[in-house]
Amino acid sequence: MILTEEGIHQFIEKIMRNKFNISELFIKCSPNKSTNVKPYALLSVKGVKGIHQEDTYYENLEENIIACDFSWLEPISQYLNVPLEATIQVDEDGNFDNRAIQIKFRIDIPKKVNSLTSFLYPRIKRFVILNEYIESVRVFGSKGYLTKLYFHMNIDALKVSKLLKEKQLNRSILNQWITALNRVENESVQKEMFDSKFEVIAGKINLEFQTELVSQYFELGKYFTNISIRNGDKAWVD
Repeated sequence: MILTEEGIHQFIEKIMRNKFNISELFIKCSPNKSTNVKPYALLSVKGVKGIHQEDTYYENLEENIIACDFSWLEPISQYLNVPLEATIQVDEDGNFDNRAIQIKFRIDIPKKVNSLTSFLYPRIKRFVILNEYIESVRVFGSKGYLTKLYFHMNIDALKVSKLLKEKQLNRSILNQWITALNRVENESVQKEMFDSKFEVIAGKINLEFQTELVSQYFELGKYFTNISIRNGDKAWVD
């Protein structure tokens, strides 16, 4: 298990004390040290406070969290070995909707890697096995270099563990992804910053339609250092 039973029990006790009626459970997990942060997992919930629940409600919550760890959280974290954020819908009885779990995965890319293809290939390869659950890919970078990739998935926890065991790789899709991401980087050489989202259709990254963020950076130092306050007090400058 990634989560300890003691930690899960303490989490449930916090929910009980606050009498939460939960609508969503959030999981953040960073299994590696690539970000210079110790591996960790974080549970949090969203809901209405001050609503009395029967003991069975909290028992269901605890059992569902443990089952969640065994069924997909531990296997997928060990296999992909990248940071993830998951959102799970919780019903009125404290049970999870395990057929539609929203998960966002992140791959951090060091600046100026010698070969983008060589860096991405072993990492992307793992995601391709789960391509049927990937809805979109977000590409972020600056000064012509990819720096982060985000994979947005909607998984069925009952089926994903089977895919991880079988590990059937579709090399056609893998090659299409590598080619697509190299093309995005090549076409972004002149951009100070880029942030684009591409839909994944039939397992392939669709470059024809994208959602893109356009931004402009402004330096405000000179403006703020010239500000004076009418009452004669000196302006605060950090």
